[in-house]
Amino acid sequence: MLTQRTRLPAELKNASGMQKLDWILSLPVPADFVAALAPDELYYWLRDIGKEDAYPLLEYASQEQLRALVDIDAWTRHELSVPRWLDWLDL
Repeated sequence: MLTQRTRLPAELKNASGMQKLDWILSLPVPADFVAALAPDELYYWLRDIGKEDAYPLLEYASQEQLRALVDIDAWTRHELSVPRWLDWLDL
């Protein structure tokens, strides 16, 4: 499922969220890395980093990825968690 994780340097597999963020932002084209992520992969990256700290990555996310992130995080079956949805709007 997390195909991008397999492309990480070995030292990042257990790195902190901020180390992962720094690595992504140091890539020649961070937008290409983010664009290649499936929405669920991007969600796990954001969880590892922390949504507020990962804000720079959201700038590179497509509309489809952003919509999926909200769907993954704010919906439980057929019920919307308004506080979680509002958290996404605050970003």
